[in-house]
Amino acid sequence: MDKNHEVNQKKTTKKKIIVLAVSLVVLVGAIATFFLMNKNNNDDLPVVHDSTPTPSTSQLPNESAVPELATSTGFEVKKHFELFAENSDEAGTATDSEYRILLSKSEYTAEQLYSNISIMPETNFTIEKKSNNDYLLKPSDLLMPNKIYSISFNDEEQGISYSWAFQTRNEFFVTSTLPRS
Repeated sequence: MDKNHEVNQKKTTKKKIIVLAVSLVVLVGAIATFFLMNKNNNDDLPVVHDSTPTPSTSQLPNESAVPELATSTGFEVKKHFELFAENSDEAGTATDSEYRILLSKSEYTAEQLYSNISIMPETNFTIEKKSNNDYLLKPSDLLMPNKIYSISFNDEEQGISYSWAFQTRNEFFVTSTLPRS
């Protein structure tokens, strides 16, 4: 009887160890899944809906220029201003389009904006103040069709640098016709 009792006790102990090991693996898996699910769940982070281009990391302003850069997920840039084409769609920007500049606050004059903005390929332009924080950049001539234009803003004093790229629409032309029926 002692031998049978020992054998049963060893089997019971093995079963307990196996159950404990499996439980531990399941528990670790559940905890790992919980943390992975919460890491990918960004519901509690602020959502920014913005159609303007975001500066690349090489264009991030220095911390003194823009407070509140760091967030829990990385960097968020408080934009000093936005630039967008007035006449643009999925086919591109119109060759006669003007470009709206919206400042976050009145920190630049039209003259300062003009001296800090460049367009490549080189294009002459003017800047007209529309309201307190609203300016209009007007190319002097029509832009060339089906060409990519880069508009850059660089304020070395403030450590701020942005750039945007716009592609002008291709000229409309007939490529083929169908015979009349």
